[in-house]
Amino acid sequence: MNQSNRGKAVIVGIILLALLLSGYSWWHQFQKSRRCREFLGTEAAQLIRLAPQVVLLRLEQESAVAGSLNRPKGILRIGGDTVLVSQHVEITGTPGLSHARHALLQDVNYQWDASQSDCVSQWSFALRFAQDGEDVIIAFDTQCNRIGLNGAERTGPFVPERMRTFAEKSDEWETRALTEDGR
Repeated sequence: MNQSNRGKAVIVGIILLALLLSGYSWWHQFQKSRRCREFLGTEAAQLIRLAPQVVLLRLEQESAVAGSLNRPKGILRIGGDTVLVSQHVEITGTPGLSHARHALLQDVNYQWDASQSDCVSQWSFALRFAQDGEDVIIAFDTQCNRIGLNGAERTGPFVPERMRTFAEKSDEWETRALTEDGR
């Protein structure tokens, strides 16, 4: 093999190695969110990742507002519970939201093998991801460390540390959005 052909072989080898490694990288990233996509569904995962509008919803249990004079701003059905929306705040563009989207789509933030407990639900807030008339609402049960999709019976066990982070960030997002809005 002459010098010219060896150089070409090295270049072809480097290109093939690059393709092989990029394929492995894609497969590895795909596997890191496989169970999440199964739980959320492909369309919901796409909205969580890419939707241009994000709204924070404050939730109240149906029984907590039964005697209240305030009318709910919406009703959600999550994991078999009826939950009322007491407030909604546009939080699109607030710092930390891209990290939150990423966290919702990574298997490592869920406890897939955790046993279901007899915990009493406390759905306290939700995130609504919307684009072109389509939306997905992810609710957070801070009492039982789980998330649920609006309209779905199933819930997903969330890592307690991540749940605390989401609860803290929801307060921060709300405060920042209301301050920037001048309310």
